[in-house]
Amino acid sequence: MDGRRFGEWLLVIVSLQVLLSAVLKWKLAGPICFFLWILFLGWGKLEVASIFMGFLLGLFYDLLVRGVIGWNGLLLSIIAYLNCYFPQGSLREKVLATVVFGIFYSAGLIVNPEYGLVWEGGQMLRFSLIFSGIGALGVTVIFQVERMGLWTRKSYW
Repeated sequence: MDGRRFGEWLLVIVSLQVLLSAVLKWKLAGPICFFLWILFLGWGKLEVASIFMGFLLGLFYDLLVRGVIGWNGLLLSIIAYLNCYFPQGSLREKVLATVVFGIFYSAGLIVNPEYGLVWEGGQMLRFSLIFSGIGALGVTVIFQVERMGLWTRKSYW
């Protein structure tokens, strides 16, 4: 992926996440756009970019939702790092990775560095299922669209 295309994707992903989090105030989605993008960067053999963007986008998300600065950055960086070692060949493996890392992300949110345990079991389970389910659905849709070849770059000029 060249620098121009990377920048275009970054702009689209940040715009979608700001729309979900700041404009629509949809808290149950969490940083789903950032989460999916760092997974796709890792699956595209851009491991270092995935880890770096996981940290930066996590910091941005913390500022966006007024969370503990660095906590989402740490969680997304760890997910990006672990994703480099997770099997990633088929759609089934990608969906499984998305669900596993979604549950890991949700588990990381139970503990707030300032307050300790902040969620009860039912809340965590609900968020975990919604976050992982949206992530798995997103991966499936994106995988199918990529397979159809709709996202190839076309030159109109």
